[in-house]
Amino acid sequence: MNERPKSSPNDRAHQKPVSVFTAQDEMEASMIKQLLNSCGIECVVQGRVTAGLYPVSIGGLGKREILVLEEDVEDAREFLSEWNSSRDEPVEDNG
Repeated sequence: MNERPKSSPNDRAHQKPVSVFTAQDEMEASMIKQLLNSCGIECVVQGRVTAGLYPVSIGGLGKREILVLEEDVEDAREFLSEWNSSRDEPVEDNG
């Protein structure tokens, strides 16, 4: 991931949020948000609030969009792509 200098707060305030990931539920959205934040990528979670009505995600009702500012889209997508491919790799048994 390239470390690019961040825009000034005033410039960032005028950027549009862009969706970089669709989480299936609140737990996955929270995990993705924490991962991106740990890389210095600010993000917000947007989605329907259904937890009070339904304790489980039914047919996409629980989906959440992870949004980042325009200048962070490339870094966020690159990180999420690397993270997603690492989830598919088998875990070595060192025992």
